[in-house]
This record gives sequence, structure tokens and C-alpha cells, in this order.
Amino acid sequence: MWTSARLLPVATACLALAVSTARAQEEEQPRPDVRCPVPALTSTDVTEVPTEWQRAPRKGNLGRTLVENRGGNSILVCTYGVAGNLSQELPDAYQSCVPVEGGFACQRRTRERLFLSRGEIMLTPGRGADLDRGRLVDDLPQSDIAFAGFSGFGGGNGPSAILESFNDTKFGLSPNNSNNPRDCARAELRTDRMTVGADIRRGERLCYRTNQGRVGMLSVEGMEGFTVRLRHRTLR
Repeated sequence: MWTSARLLPVATACLALAVSTARAQEEEQPRPDVRCPVPALTSTDVTEVPTEWQRAPRKGNLGRTLVENRGGNSILVCTYGVAGNLSQELPDAYQSCVPVEGGFACQRRTRERLFLSRGEIMLTPGRGADLDRGRLVDDLPQSDIAFAGFSGFGGGNGPSAILESFNDTKFGLSPNNSNNPRDCARAELRTDRMTVGADIRRGERLCYRTNQGRVGMLSVEGMEGFTVRLRHRTLR
């Protein structure tokens, strides 16, 4: 006959095994790189109804997470039952994501895969830059953008640099001054000549499409003497 003294070691061993199994399962579950923003959601219908009718808010706890394809774009979806869903586009920092408990486990995109070239370019009068390679060039017809001259000599603020595009490269303002180069795919690119300070201000972002068809973004970081300092990012 089993006594309590004999059962105690067995119970202790079973408990230890259960705890060990739970910890192993917890460790196997990938931690989300992108977490759903809230553990529960409350929503209210905004449809107009007669004033004598009262609205009952719908509440739901976080349930499944999904990755949906909408028009070729990956959308991260957090579901909250009757309260509805929250969603966002795949963040640019990640190449892909898969659903896990509480959010999404994602594979980070390497800079080499995201950008063909990026960095600072120092333009001086008469010199140009190849935005595909991120290099200065002396042969202006072979450049995407060049420091073509000055405007406004004799003005109170001094001369302004004129930036001009070559090789059918076109420029346009970034939509809503977005800092995401991917948004440049929907920018109006039709400018081929800009004056710093008038057409583009310091820190303002420009989108471009190079003669090789690549999309990118640049900004004027400053003008020091006769040197214009640009920062560019050209997508692959």
C-alpha cells in the first residue's frame, strides 16, 4: 500500500517534469519582433442612429495574428474577435514576417539588400554624382545630379546653389515629406533643375528616379562655402 511518504517523491518528480516541459515549450515559442499594440481592444460603431438608442461597445481580447497579402503588400493583422482587427504594412526594416503568439516573428532586412547605395555626397561647382553608385563624377553628362552653378549673386543672403539633373534623371518632392524611400514610387518626378533655398530647403526630402530606373531619396543637409552636402539613399 502506497503511503503519503512514498507518494511525495513521485508527486514532486511529476511537478518538476511539468514545470520543465512548460519552460521548454515557452523557450521554443519565438518571441515577436513586432508586437500587437494592445492585449485587448474596445470598439464602438459610429453609424448614425436615433438618440434614444444606446450603443454597446464591443470588447475583445487579442486572438490570432495573421499575415495577409493585399495588392502584393504584406499586411500584419492582429485580431480581437468582435472588436475587430488592427493592421499595419510590413515595416521596411523587415524582409518578411510570420505570425506568432502576441505578434510577429520577422526576418530583418539587411542594408545591402535594401539599398544599392547610400551616404553623404559633397558636391562642388561643376561636379556631379552618380546616385546609382553613390560616387562623384567629373563628366556631367554621365551624372544623375550636378552642382550646375549659382543663383542670386548680390542678394542679402548670398548666392544659392543650382542643382541640375542629367541622363533623364527626374526629381520631385517626397509625398508628405516622408522619410521612407519606398514612398517615392508614388511621387511626381518631373523636375530637372532646383535652387537650394527656393525649390528645396535644408532637410527637405526629394525623391528621384535615376537613368537606370532606380528610385531613391535625397536631402540637402547644408551648404558650406561652395560645397553642397547631400545625403542620398538609392533602393535596389
